[in-house]
Amino acid sequence: LWTSLSVGITPTVAAIARLPVTWRWQEAPAGAPPVGPAATAAGNDDSSFGADDATLGVKVRVHRADTGPLDTWRVALVTGLRFPTGDERFSTQSPDPFLGYASTTRPCRRNGSASAVYTLNTDGPEQHVRPGSGADDMLRLDGAYLYRLAPAVFTDDDHGATYAILEGSVIFETNGDTELLLGPGLMYEARRWVVEAGVQLPLYQRLRDRPFTSFIAIIGVRIFF
Repeated sequence: LWTSLSVGITPTVAAIARLPVTWRWQEAPAGAPPVGPAATAAGNDDSSFGADDATLGVKVRVHRADTGPLDTWRVALVTGLRFPTGDERFSTQSPDPFLGYASTTRPCRRNGSASAVYTLNTDGPEQHVRPGSGADDMLRLDGAYLYRLAPAVFTDDDHGATYAILEGSVIFETNGDTELLLGPGLMYEARRWVVEAGVQLPLYQRLRDRPFTSFIAIIGVRIFF
């Protein structure tokens, strides 16, 4: 569960804070070594809940071109620090700086976005579950294409819009681990809030130091204030 807060400091600068909370359940075959302090003798199950590494950052918009009432193109730089919360079950136990960019374009009924973020991991456990949670640096590339299903043309009576989404992610780690994910989604955008849902499936995986991904399910809520 990722809780994020973005606050505008100036029209072009925003502060970002994020705190993830994780529940993880593991199951090992009978007879396998215990997988954690909560493991049971029957099945070696392990369930844990706690706070993951938190993030503080700054986003600076460096370009904006509005070509219509709703049409725009914006580019921003983002930088910050991911720092440990003290929970050894989930945290990398190291401060990890990151630097990247994000771009969004909205012509007519189509939206497109892309981002690239490099995270310098200063330390981390050899055995980890998620990308970027080990000791190796990570480059993450994300992109999304959105098409407005309804309404075809906005009027004064419209209070929201429905979009079909296609999202993709490419994740490189300096140990050679590589993962390509792609999947569809659906989003409803109202004037003060957004609800979205989607899935991502692995198209390519070459992983050595962490588990393979079967699928990812995403449900999100955004509120504007």
